This record gives sequence, structure tokens and C-alpha cells, in this order.
Amino acid sequence: ARSLAIEVGPVPQGVLDYRVLALTAELAAHALDFVHLANLGQTPALPAAIEVFQATGMLMFPMLDGCLNGMLHESLLGRDYAPLAPGAPLFRTLAGEVICYDGTEVVYPAFINEAAYYYKGQALTLTTKRTLML
Repeated sequence: ARSLAIEVGPVPQGVLDYRVLALTAELAAHALDFVHLANLGQTPALPAAIEVFQATGMLMFPMLDGCLNGMLHESLLGRDYAPLAPGAPLFRTLAGEVICYDGTEVVYPAFINEAAYYYKGQALTLTTKRTLML
């Protein structure tokens, strides 16, 4: 048996976003078209390589004495998989100070400000862009 899972997002919990629904429907239609053609023995040619994002770690919210002391910088919100360069704004403390990303290479954050991860203090997941040869 084979299966296909489609994770819909990024969408904040409890929010409806037609753009994401439309993209999900389009992806499902393409997947079904591919399966239909494969069942007819007409499998379309696949690319030699695809671009993927590999999770490499996570960043936690700023804390002070065990309490939340900041939030994600406003420039990151709604920008999952957009490049984040060293020195770019990452957090804003409750006092309004900006904390910049101190990594050494460009990364691609995902699950930015995801409410489901607040209980862990997780602000975002870091990913790197890779090319996978098929």
C-alpha cells in the first residue's frame, strides 16, 4: 500500500486562509492526475532534481528568569521558508530591543510563531535549502 500526506500550512491555529486552501486543492489535483497517468502506464517524466528544505534545529523564544522575554520580530511573521541572513532581526524583547540572528549562514525558518509550539517555548524551526537528485 502507498499513501500521500499533505500538510497544510503555514496557517495560524483557528484561522481560515483561502490562499492556502486553494494551493492545497491544486496540489491534491496534481497528485491525483499523476496517479491516474501512472495507472494508465503513462507516468510523466520527473525532474532530475528537486529543491527541499531540511530541518536542522529550532530556536527558542528569549527568556528571562524562566519567563518569556520577547517575541519574533515583526519582519518574520508570515514568511515561512524566506531566507534569514546572519545579522537580520530575529526577536524583539518586551522592552523593544531587537535581537539579531547570530548564525553563520543563511537559513530558511519554518513554523514561524506556530501556536502549537508555544508550550515548548519554540519560536521557529531552522531549515537549510538542499537539492535532492532523483
